[in-house]
Amino acid sequence: MFYASDRGGRTGAVPTSFVASCNRLGIDSFAYLPDAFARIGIRPQNQLDELLPDRWVARAALSL
Repeated sequence: MFYASDRGGRTGAVPTSFVASCNRLGIDSFAYLPDAFARIGIRPQNQLDELLPDRWVARAALSL
């Protein structure tokens, strides 16, 4: 990929990594992101790691 600058590369790395993680876990990133954003404000700070993609998909599998 070409990002035109080092800063652009660092900025582009975040969404690229996010999408790659979701794809690796079989998560629809467009389903995960709104759900995580909706829950982030109601979670205590020490439980925010439960919203990470790998834990989110495990929780979603349990609710099926």
